Amino acid sequence: MPIAQAADGDIFFESFGQGRPLMLISGLGGVSGFWREQVAAFSAFRRVVVHDHRGTGRSTRSRIKYSIEQMSRDAIAVMDAAEVDQAIIVGHSTGGAIAQYLAAYFPSRVTALVLSSTWSYADGYFRVLFETRAQVLRHAGVEAYQRLGKLFCFPPSFLASHPHLLEPADDGDDGDIVLSRIEALLEFDSRPFLHRIQVPSLVIGARDDMVTPPHLWDTLKRGLPGSHSEVLDHGGHFCPQVAPAEYNRALERFFRLGGKDI
Repeated sequence: MPIAQAADGDIFFESFGQGRPLMLISGLGGVSGFWREQVAAFSAFRRVVVHDHRGTGRSTRSRIKYSIEQMSRDAIAVMDAAEVDQAIIVGHSTGGAIAQYLAAYFPSRVTALVLSSTWSYADGYFRVLFETRAQVLRHAGVEAYQRLGKLFCFPPSFLASHPHLLEPADDGDDGDIVLSRIEALLEFDSRPFLHRIQVPSLVIGARDDMVTPPHLWDTLKRGLPGSHSEVLDHGGHFCPQVAPAEYNRALERFFRLGGKDI
């Protein structure tokens, strides 16, 4: 099992395919399996690296104060262990916050940036949403927290045709770790350092996203002049899973901008 040695912890990662490196960083759930549709599609012509965040999946369940900076340094440890000097970074939701930090503070490691269903800072809507999710976790437990999250992350029509997604799942979530990770999201604010990001960038998400709705992307677009954007007609917050064909085609268009493969 490939493991990256990070600060006082082991980070599980996997690598698929060959070619120019593409690193996919998942959201608050933190597990690499989120990207199964993208791994299958892009590993045919790229080397794709995915990992379980510290505190999730098969990585060390560290009892620390989580932060986007810490998650970013764990991602660098994964790149080092995978012997990836530079990569396109695709970050979804929390992974998008990590991707912003990487591009700003580890610029030599990032060749291009995809910010997927993510945000720059916690506005009033985002703050109340995640404070409410944290309250549910504290007072109603992990199962209720997971179900509420799925109701927000998947479009209702998708859940209607995939009812198994609302069944209880034993994902091994540790409530205290999840709460610390939520606090990290609420503390994150990239506005002071967005100007440091100089690589080609794509801002992408779905019009019906209820977790990071389109208005949250505006700060990213303004802070990254020259960035490209793609708005999917549907897919909710988990558009890479709900509309993988449309999502993957949008990324492929970005990779081939100007007729040259990034």
